[in-house]
Amino acid sequence: MSHNPTEQVQEEIHHRAAHEGHEEASGHNGVGGQASNWITPAALTAALLAAFAAIAGALATTHLTESTHKRIESNDKWSYYQSKSLKNYLLDTKAEILVALDRAAPADDLKKIAENNLEKKQTKLEAEALENLSKAHLRAHETFELAATMFHIAIAMVAISVVARRKLFWFVSMAIGAVGIYFFGAAFFHAPAGEKPGHEPPAAIASAHLEVPVASH
Repeated sequence: MSHNPTEQVQEEIHHRAAHEGHEEASGHNGVGGQASNWITPAALTAALLAAFAAIAGALATTHLTESTHKRIESNDKWSYYQSKSLKNYLLDTKAEILVALDRAAPADDLKKIAENNLEKKQTKLEAEALENLSKAHLRAHETFELAATMFHIAIAMVAISVVARRKLFWFVSMAIGAVGIYFFGAAFFHAPAGEKPGHEPPAAIASAHLEVPVASH
């Protein structure tokens, strides 16, 4: 049994189109056949809309998956950032206690604090970049979903036009389909691109310029 409600609609449209074509070929449609020779183009319109709906649905699912993955990666980065902050807090507290006891903080601890601070900056950049990427994928998902919804509505309108033999509904379906194509194009051209070989993300490029300062003696 089909889980896609538009599939039955498409089957009905193609059945009606084939029936009309048979009647026209056998000459049983008379004057009505002249008025309904748009049924076949309407069925082709439904098939085209169904193709767009399938593509939009697949892309919506892909971007939702990517959004989830990027959000998980971002959460991992923020957890790592918090762990570095906690380590620095402990090292700073240790240094303050030693200073209060008129003792110098170990040079290794001071160096580790500096390293952690630089690593925290890098991790924060990466976490924020992943957060923004997750949001961009989610926006693309929602827009592709909206486009798919428009295509499904347009297919239903084609079915109404074929069953009721009202050409006006076919024109309405094409208008709704055009709206769906607009959203499809907007999502397609504004969706975040995948990482290309040889192109590092901004956070990775920024981290290449971070250098750990050598503790002065």
